[in-house]
Amino acid sequence: MTVTGGLQHYADFNWRAYANAPVVLQFQPRGSTTWKQMATGRSNASGNVSLKAKVTGDGTWRIRHYGDARHFNTPASAGGDYVDMR
Repeated sequence: MTVTGGLQHYADFNWRAYANAPVVLQFQPRGSTTWKQMATGRSNASGNVSLKAKVTGDGTWRIRHYGDARHFNTPASAGGDYVDMR
């Protein structure tokens, strides 16, 4: 499966692409409360993210940024998208 998204940050009173930022792809199996890291990567120059991982069962997927010296991390409570494997 390929998961795509965009990463932005608020700078100069506008939302702008956040380039070259580290991100992780996480999976939470159905019925679990634990997130597993499935892939790592970085946003491109336009802030776009594309990560690939093997789907092994039903569960929720999300892309997360852990923050840095200038940026907050994505909240641990951030949701994701549920995938029903068939």
